[in-house]
Amino acid sequence: MHPLHDALYGASAGIVVIAGLARLLFGAVPIDFYLGNAFFWTKMGALATVAAISLLPTIQGIRWRRALGSDPSFLPPMTEANRVRRALAAQLAVLPLIPVSAAFMARGIGTL
Repeated sequence: MHPLHDALYGASAGIVVIAGLARLLFGAVPIDFYLGNAFFWTKMGALATVAAISLLPTIQGIRWRRALGSDPSFLPPMTEANRVRRALAAQLAVLPLIPVSAAFMARGIGTL
């Protein structure tokens, strides 16, 4: 991934988290609505999981860019490339839980 794309991805994720925290703390809905909802916690868990999984491709991309800078003929080893592919596939598998959980939560489904 291009360094700019990685930075934009990280910045976008940060903005989403900040907006969510602002809504949680200063929103029109009481904080107990969120904290007492199973889908809120599902959404938070999915967000944390996606963030954690994204570390591997990010770190590997930095390493590969450095290696390419010192050796223009560098190609990543297949084992590393496959590991990154699996991480990206895992992110894509978990990612839909975030908007689906948000939709359920917005409808009041999942209140404990």
